[in-house]
Amino acid sequence: MDRNQFAAWLFRLYPDVTPEQLERFEQFRNLIEERNEEINLVSRADNIDLYEKHFADSLLFPSLDGAKGALWIDLGAGAGFPGIPLKIIRPDITLYMLEPTRKRAKFLSECVEKLNLTKTTIIAERAEIYANEAREMFDILVARAVAPLNILLELAAPLLKVGGFLYAFKGSHADKELIEAASAITQLGLREAGHQQSSLPELGHIRHLLVFEKVAMTPLVYPRSFASIKHQPL
Repeated sequence: MDRNQFAAWLFRLYPDVTPEQLERFEQFRNLIEERNEEINLVSRADNIDLYEKHFADSLLFPSLDGAKGALWIDLGAGAGFPGIPLKIIRPDITLYMLEPTRKRAKFLSECVEKLNLTKTTIIAERAEIYANEAREMFDILVARAVAPLNILLELAAPLLKVGGFLYAFKGSHADKELIEAASAITQLGLREAGHQQSSLPELGHIRHLLVFEKVAMTPLVYPRSFASIKHQPL
């Protein structure tokens, strides 16, 4: 998928997209290409097709929404997906991006500055540690390619307000992960609130968006240390 194909696809899903927003996507792409070998932001294969494998993949679900003024967090932001594409499309949101790797967090800060993304904060910290200072803080949490669902939910749920929503971007194993996370969903104060399916526009790869609502406070024993979460997932 090239720039023109991406723009045409984006207009179909987001008819109000502006030339300025399209230019920000191009700037973001250039920043990734400039820094990729130094920081290892995306694989060499993905770098060839950033427009589809990362930009389009982050924006497949236009129904992913939140009230104006909602406080969002991208957990495990990595090279900026899905947070930066969502922020470009939704400049009204206030976005935190949580990335524990210092080099990647520094890259994200550079992107925020050069793309002039307002109301965007980069936090260089692990989720289970950041939960100590930001517990029950966020309205919307998004996560893409972070961890298996039963692990992701324990890292994510403590950060969400009761009444908030968690959007987990998943691939072909989404149904299997949902089954394995059944116990975690209940224990963490969540409920399943939706399951959407789409596919990449050119490659056709299936993608899932799993939606969870925070319906009760997460018990204070969660999140555990990451070693405990990984060794014995809920």
